[in-house]
Amino acid sequence: MYIEEVASDSKLDEKIKKFSEELNAMFDGEQESLVSEDVSGSGMEAFTRDLRSRFKNLDGIYVWHALCGAWNGVRPETLTHLESKVVPFDISPGLDASMTDLAVDRIVEAGIGLVHPSKAHEFYDSMHSYLASVGVTGAKIDVFQTLESVAEEHGGRVELAKTYYDGLTKSMVKNFNGTEIIASMQQCNEFFFLATKQISIGRVGDDFWWQDPHGDPQGVYWLQGLHMIHCSYNSLWMGQMIQPDWDMFQSDHVCAEYHAASRAISGGPVYLSDHLGEGSHNFELIKKLAFFDGTVPRCIHYALPTRDSLFKNPLFDKESILKIFNFNKFGGVIGAFNCQGAGWSPKEHRYKRVSGADNEENTREVTR
Repeated sequence: MYIEEVASDSKLDEKIKKFSEELNAMFDGEQESLVSEDVSGSGMEAFTRDLRSRFKNLDGIYVWHALCGAWNGVRPETLTHLESKVVPFDISPGLDASMTDLAVDRIVEAGIGLVHPSKAHEFYDSMHSYLASVGVTGAKIDVFQTLESVAEEHGGRVELAKTYYDGLTKSMVKNFNGTEIIASMQQCNEFFFLATKQISIGRVGDDFWWQDPHGDPQGVYWLQGLHMIHCSYNSLWMGQMIQPDWDMFQSDHVCAEYHAASRAISGGPVYLSDHLGEGSHNFELIKKLAFFDGTVPRCIHYALPTRDSLFKNPLFDKESILKIFNFNKFGGVIGAFNCQGAGWSPKEHRYKRVSGADNEENTREVTR
């Protein structure tokens, strides 16, 4: 097992130490250090203990990992007992014609180190039992859609998903109380029909891109509006089976207020991915999203587009405003958002400005 590029305990300890130092800096160098005086133990166990010591009201500690281990799977040479091997990552024609994804492009290049499906339960249990033993209470599992592109040798995407989700479910029940999990990038049919027995919350949009790789020359962060459109329209269907999750955002981002307003209405979790350190947090904005005790006043349903926003294109038509609605204890709430600017053109297979002008300044061709 390895997390991202952490291949040894020493490297993990170095990352944890750096993270602890950044947390201390975030609290302006208060005398009470995050790092525990108790030096017995190291690595993840010491880290979770220090977190609970420093943050007394902490409810849980989740670890983020991909469905297949890391984003490119596992290293077969280190997990020979799980019969893992690198397999090609084949994108379906339909997905290949959709908006490009930088993360997927990297996976396509290298393939996936896939654990044999017969070993899926052993694989997940080995990870999760270790994490549970050192104080981790749950997991955020990413790139669920990976299985549909590596299933050719295992009876197809449905059969592969059945085996993997069965192994994942058994591990969750054993190690994380059955439900302590957040699903990410799981917008695939197999997930909704096979994996929602234990998983109740999942992403309904793309990542929050804090850096916009396809911003136009004027610096417009159009991906922020596209993210909101994906989440609201996807919730029409996905919300029937899971609690929609609109993803994290950064409170000091140039579009932070835009995201904060949508999260307040979304009915889902409200969480941040701020960089650590002084000046990386907009506390005035954060205070508007939570009560003094940290409780988030969520709406009681999940947000949906208003009726007059259906069958519109708030990215390109130069007139439509995206409106979403929800309910709270005392009434209804509506949010109106300007998402016009640019987006992915499925007909032309490129990123396109709202002007539609076909020139180099206003468009960005995409080649694979």
